[in-house]
Amino acid sequence: MTKRLNWRLLTVPALCLAAWGGMVAPTAQAATSTSPAYMVVDNNGSNRSVAAAPCSPSTSCATGIQFNWKAGTCVDGDRYAPIVIVWLVNKKVAQNTWPVVVPCSTGIQLYWSTNNLLTKALWLGSSNSTYNLSVCWQAGQCSKSDCVTSGCLPQNVDGADIFFQGGDTLSGADWRKNGASAGSVNLPKPGNDVFWYSAPPPASPYAKAPTGTSSVRRATATAPKTVLLGRDATNAPQTTTSSAVAGADGINFKWYLSPAGSVKQCTNVGGYSWTNPLVTYEYMTRQALNARVTALTCPKTPGGAVEFFNGIDFGWRLSANGTVYLLTSAAPTFDGAPVPAIPGSALAQPPVGTDEVIFEFHHDDYEDTWWTQNQTILNPALSKPGHTRMATWSG
Repeated sequence: MTKRLNWRLLTVPALCLAAWGGMVAPTAQAATSTSPAYMVVDNNGSNRSVAAAPCSPSTSCATGIQFNWKAGTCVDGDRYAPIVIVWLVNKKVAQNTWPVVVPCSTGIQLYWSTNNLLTKALWLGSSNSTYNLSVCWQAGQCSKSDCVTSGCLPQNVDGADIFFQGGDTLSGADWRKNGASAGSVNLPKPGNDVFWYSAPPPASPYAKAPTGTSSVRRATATAPKTVLLGRDATNAPQTTTSSAVAGADGINFKWYLSPAGSVKQCTNVGGYSWTNPLVTYEYMTRQALNARVTALTCPKTPGGAVEFFNGIDFGWRLSANGTVYLLTSAAPTFDGAPVPAIPGSALAQPPVGTDEVIFEFHHDDYEDTWWTQNQTILNPALSKPGHTRMATWSG
């Protein structure tokens, strides 16, 4: 395999809105200038705490928040244990960008407009002093390749989900206004799930499977599709879309091992052995998260030896009412073939009602995608853009 450049480390990262064909973010419902934003912290769904931004009776509310975490271990520009941020529009996952893997840093500041839509995001304690995040829908801030090189902050973002992995937790948070602290947040301990909302938060951050569907099958569902996002030869954003072929009942996403060959690097932090480069994916129901983001670890045999894999095969079935295809399984593969030594329990399985999954490959480690039947690859590989950074399957 030809050694690949780490584009993330060669460019100044920027979060931006990209004009990607077929991926248009819906318009968020604006809050008023005096409506507070909210922060929610919990620990794997328990010990939930909700805090509203401080507001003055005569002026607007706080328009920023700062999250702090320990520096952790820095490997190839990424912070370990991993932290992953998902951007939301109308409480649904933004479809035109991938989850952001937090770089070497000690925190982040988020700022929003008077209608509580995010306008700025700045890393704290970064190993690179220029590693602040711009937004390309504000004029003159980004080149055409920034979004598909480094990830994006789409326009109309009204929520953010932050997931700490491997027992890591948020160490502090405070509201911001006019560039200064506007009051600290009393955090529950521990707290590994952090949510920011532009309006009062939902009872649960995770979507539930639809209920009350008929058991009668009707041939109304369209074939599952996958969308691959990257950039073309001129570094402009590019997407390719493919529909499932006849007989397919699964899809296999494959990435490059690093270094090449049968040996993959693993980074040991906090009692976990993380894949390096880090691979993350997220399950959704109707474009809303239905579980925490998954950051892959290196599975081991009972004797402690690392079992390597470089792909995941997702199986699906038609829903009971015949209107949508749902993911039912996730199986590790090596060069497209199942790895019997790794049990399915080593991977996060799709929750009931999952009709979409997004993969993120921020170190140019994506390789190929195939439709599969009974976990057997159906050639040829799907058409793909250059330097693919995000892969989405939807039923």
